[in-house]
Amino acid sequence: MQDLVADYTAALLRKDIHSKRTSDMKSHEAATTIARYVYPGRGESGAAGVEASAYFIEPQAQLDLADLERQLAWHKARGRIEQECHRARSG
Repeated sequence: MQDLVADYTAALLRKDIHSKRTSDMKSHEAATTIARYVYPGRGESGAAGVEASAYFIEPQAQLDLADLERQLAWHKARGRIEQECHRARSG
């Protein structure tokens, strides 16, 4: 997973010296690949849409566990998930 995120960020989230996103052959190739699955049948307009709307992903693909715990508590408080639902502990 981290390798895929690294490829995504290297292709679609690079910025120039003015902090603007860089669009080049590398970003276009990545966007074209993603567009085949996200916007099937749109061709070049799908790739352009992917490039224009690429969203930030944590470069190391790390989860914000504290934020997930807050979200879990929010949903529990509203009865959207069972109170017994909890995060699995590893180790």
